[in-house]
Amino acid sequence: MRARFLGLGVAVPGPVVETGPARRHAVDWLHGWRDIDNDQFFEDYFGFPVWVENDATLAALAEYYDSGLIRDCASALLLYVGHGVGGGVIHRRDVMRGEFGNAGDIGRLFRMDAPRPSGIDLLATLRDAGAGIPSLFELESCLETHAGIINAWAERAGNQLGVAANTGVAWLDPGAVILSGSLPRQVLQALGQHLQQPARWSSALDSLRLPQVHVSRLGGSAVSVGAALLPIHQLGADAAA
Repeated sequence: MRARFLGLGVAVPGPVVETGPARRHAVDWLHGWRDIDNDQFFEDYFGFPVWVENDATLAALAEYYDSGLIRDCASALLLYVGHGVGGGVIHRRDVMRGEFGNAGDIGRLFRMDAPRPSGIDLLATLRDAGAGIPSLFELESCLETHAGIINAWAERAGNQLGVAANTGVAWLDPGAVILSGSLPRQVLQALGQHLQQPARWSSALDSLRLPQVHVSRLGGSAVSVGAALLPIHQLGADAAA
């Protein structure tokens, strides 16, 4: 079995920090990962090749393959709404990591002490409205009882994501913009409706080509699928290079 095993893809929710390219500022519940060289730690532990990547970047890889966009365009932007908010960039059919490994980290555009388009922000909004849910895992129970609150949040968050997406389109000119995340599909679709409004992509030149806008089919599984794809994708990219 090991002889047939290409390697392992590991998703880490957090940006690369300046202490080293393999160190990431993981979320609080994985704070122990912040102090280790992620690449070396997992390779030493498992004894076979390991690739470590940001979770939203892996979601971008999964969505790019799953949606069939890999056949239609060479570049895509992904907006990922989970507990936090992040993103990923596909460029020339490969993952764009950026100079410091943090390309697509749109979470930095939204202050932590202000309303932002994240799952934790939605949870706080619902709690303020009287919903007694302990975590986002119970969000499904509020889809009908607090539909108005969720729709209002989706409108505001969709507008925030739209600004981030439009900025990315202006800089990178991608073939597609994908909305993904671990929120219930109904909430993702509500966010997607705001992203897909024609006025969102208006330009001084009406003749400019605009990216396709897609809402994920994979939802919360996009990160896991992307992690599983990473060894295959990376080995293929290395061979092509």
